[in-house]
Amino acid sequence: MTTGQDLRYAARTLAANPGFTCATVLTLALAIGANAAIYSVIDGVLLHPVPFPQPDRLVTLDQKSSKGEEGSVSYLNLLDWHSQSRTFEGIAGRIADEVTLTVHGKPEQLGCERVSSNFFSVLRVQPLLGRTFAREEDQRGGRPVPHKC
Repeated sequence: MTTGQDLRYAARTLAANPGFTCATVLTLALAIGANAAIYSVIDGVLLHPVPFPQPDRLVTLDQKSSKGEEGSVSYLNLLDWHSQSRTFEGIAGRIADEVTLTVHGKPEQLGCERVSSNFFSVLRVQPLLGRTFAREEDQRGGRPVPHKC
């Protein structure tokens, strides 16, 4: 038998059993998707770790409510932790948020991160373009960040 004959035979067999074909395709799709997801995690965590000089020195701090629910740290608590810490070299804050960006009258919902002014210095990174935030921009009512459109 040739490869062409094998492929025609396989196509006829799959066409004759649509239930089996559907189950087979679904199983393959799930297996390929699961393998891709697992590889992405392994690639991101083990093969390409955090681009930080000493990733073992990074920690995440959360706070728990009186009901035991974990949540992000309030800005005032972050300031207190930063001023009272004698253990950490630096403490920076971040919180996930969503913003609406309107371009040419078309609004689009985007995910973003709000970070404290010292976020980049704590991680020891510099932006590719522009500059980092100034300390005055990290306060309510502080001067606005200059931008060019």
